[in-house]
Amino acid sequence: RWLLVGAFINCLLITAITVHALSPLPTKKPYRDRILRETTGYKDLAAFVTTFEVPVFADNYQNLSMLAFYAPQLRIAQWPGIARISEAVRRAEMSPFQMSDLRSAGGFLLVTSNFLPPEFEGFEASRLWAAIDCPKKPLLILQALHDDSQVDCQAIHRWSIIQYRWKSD
Repeated sequence: RWLLVGAFINCLLITAITVHALSPLPTKKPYRDRILRETTGYKDLAAFVTTFEVPVFADNYQNLSMLAFYAPQLRIAQWPGIARISEAVRRAEMSPFQMSDLRSAGGFLLVTSNFLPPEFEGFEASRLWAAIDCPKKPLLILQALHDDSQVDCQAIHRWSIIQYRWKSD
């Protein structure tokens, strides 16, 4: 009997979380909503990132895993040292790129939750986009230093997508 009660309560909770993720409640601070932060925007972000034919890196495990989920064909790794260490950095089989791969590709793409592009020896940032995820709106992609005053929402996510190119000596 208790098993059925527990199963019923779990079904109610899963239904409530699913309904909330699909049609969030209006709130002034959606970026503080944990369910939205963990579930929305990544599918559109993955679609944008897969349009590039260069190696792709993420700054943290959340971005890496969600991009890999929505774009399984994408070869993606976590760049070590930007965010805390995760399994994606510790295990060699989860880091498919060598420096020679990055040089031969002419550079790479970095998806980060930070706004300023980090510096990497031998590479320079050549292009920068802001990806802004607003509730109930498509992902907005803006060029760097673009005036985002037309963004009329409290964003759930603001990612930076940085394209780096190899500095030829």
